[in-house]
Amino acid sequence: MSLVIQIPPGSDFRQPVIQFTAVFNAVTPGFYDWNSAGNTDVLFNPEFELKKNHLYLIDRYNFSADIAELDFTTALNGGVMPTLQLRIPSQTNRQIYPNAIPQINFVDGLETLIAVFADQLDSLRGTFRGRLTQPFALIGTNSITVFFQANVYEIKNKAWIDNFLGKTRDGQAPALLMPSRRGR
Repeated sequence: MSLVIQIPPGSDFRQPVIQFTAVFNAVTPGFYDWNSAGNTDVLFNPEFELKKNHLYLIDRYNFSADIAELDFTTALNGGVMPTLQLRIPSQTNRQIYPNAIPQINFVDGLETLIAVFADQLDSLRGTFRGRLTQPFALIGTNSITVFFQANVYEIKNKAWIDNFLGKTRDGQAPALLMPSRRGR
């Protein structure tokens, strides 16, 4: 089942990418470990600026690495499940998605709906955590880099944003993106 949303005219489409690298034995002996400062609050590239009073809808994302998917999933055995957290720095301790997103296998075009509203000029940042073992196939591989790419719509239309966020009709949340059947 798909969620169908009509994006208003004048919206921009972006495909920001973020990457995280773990070096074998660098943080935890015997593991590729992303639990390091270099994988915390990483800015999307190319620089992805969030503009004040704009809404950003992440409708799909891709996750991959610079190793084969079978090697990635094999390395999960005995490791710690890799997860991705997305946040806006100015919104202290608020993650964009309420839980860290587990990255169990590679995904291509996974449908999702993550809404990000920027109440000031800001950026979108990601933190990647997790630890993989080194199976036989990865012996000699010094590091693993993972990539997260999102399809993002930047919505600028204030009325559409207000409707989406449920701020219209005297503070009553309307049916999601559906026009009212009652008279106005």
